[in-house]
Amino acid sequence: MAAKDIRILSEGDQQIVEFVGEDREVVSVRLSRRADNDDDAIRDATSLLVRMSSAPQAANDHDAKGGSPRESLEAEQRRQATSNENADLDKALKDTFPASDPVAATSGAVGVDHRRPSN
Repeated sequence: MAAKDIRILSEGDQQIVEFVGEDREVVSVRLSRRADNDDDAIRDATSLLVRMSSAPQAANDHDAKGGSPRESLEAEQRRQATSNENADLDKALKDTFPASDPVAATSGAVGVDHRRPSN
């Protein structure tokens, strides 16, 4: 299905990204945290869809392990929380100065002479 339209909805502190096909079929992805902007939300949702489609066994993981759907959901939520922490670290790293900037060896503060003046 090629996406004809992409909608981004807000629900509390979560976002839902909907990919709408030409025949009005919809694939929704609920993000567990808000992205900084629409482009990031679309990127996060697309990344999740790619990861899930490349691991079809994950959809029925609870059947293979004998766990319940609830246990499978909780395991996926834990995995997403870890992934979100990694995404936060990646964003923080991206927002830092480029690696080509040298580390400052001195501070920008002006020094003050605290010695007593001799009279």
